[in-house]
Amino acid sequence: TISPKGHIRSHRPYSDFDHYTGSRKPWLPFRIREYAENPPAAIENIDDAKCPDDMWYHILEKVNNDHELGIDITKINVGRPTLGLFPTNNMMHESNEARS
Repeated sequence: TISPKGHIRSHRPYSDFDHYTGSRKPWLPFRIREYAENPPAAIENIDDAKCPDDMWYHILEKVNNDHELGIDITKINVGRPTLGLFPTNNMMHESNEARS
């Protein structure tokens, strides 16, 4: 989404960053299915992206092509992220103990 002029998201670095929280992550299985069923229009230039998802898929396609990775985004089955969608209280507690 485009932020109004003067809004903090209209200035770098905030305008160039989007944090995918919770279920907005484009690499989650149901998001990949959504993409496969209704892919965003192909964009020629990153500046033509209308939303962060357009940018994410454009960059993924570019990296895939440039490095010949052979990724078929419509068939990726990543399952639930191994670290989950967010840190649990137990994970944070273990991290704090490890730093002590």
